Amino acid sequence: MGLVLSFGVYFKCHTLLEHPENRAVLRTCKVLPRRTVSKKTDKISLQSKYHVQVACLKTQHREILGDHSGFGLKLTLKDGGDKFVLCDSGDSAYASEIAEQFDGADLLILHVGTLEKLPGKPSDRGEHLCFHGVVQTLQKLAKQPKKPKLVLLSEWGQEFHEPGLRLRFAELVRKHAGLGVPILPADLGMKVRIPECTVNCTGTDNYVAADRIRVVDYGAYLRYH
Repeated sequence: MGLVLSFGVYFKCHTLLEHPENRAVLRTCKVLPRRTVSKKTDKISLQSKYHVQVACLKTQHREILGDHSGFGLKLTLKDGGDKFVLCDSGDSAYASEIAEQFDGADLLILHVGTLEKLPGKPSDRGEHLCFHGVVQTLQKLAKQPKKPKLVLLSEWGQEFHEPGLRLRFAELVRKHAGLGVPILPADLGMKVRIPECTVNCTGTDNYVAADRIRVVDYGAYLRYH
């Protein structure tokens, strides 16, 4: 198993990652700090064996242990002449140049992080997308010719532990984003089939179109029907 980690995550999990009992099955690849957008010359191409290209996306987020060593991921999966693009924002504040990196994504995963402290200015949002950053990112994508097939909202802060808050957040994002594609709150155990971007109904083998999925919040976890 291979992991690509930021310095902050690596330092936090160092004991586990470097434990002698795990070295036979676990390898870590340390990225450089202050990493920016991958260039054509430094993308990792695994096309011949795994049909995937891995690129590093810029973020704006200071990690507790790793300074500005966080990053997002762009995976381009290729099958013959077809390709499927998955973008994961990573933890990041909103910035126009960061949102532009998600153009062309088929599946987009946005890290919410936390909620704004209101009332306040946009600069008070700290180093996470929060509600305003998520909406701004999706509004920017709504102007592009190609829109994502599915948007997943992830990385929920502790304040979202109360039942119903994640569903209400996703509902408000859909209302204000103007994107016109399914936007779902994500949770552990969620399964998405690509390239169709259909979603697995919890406890079954059925995959259903994302715009037909009903999400139920039980507080500790979400279920998809």
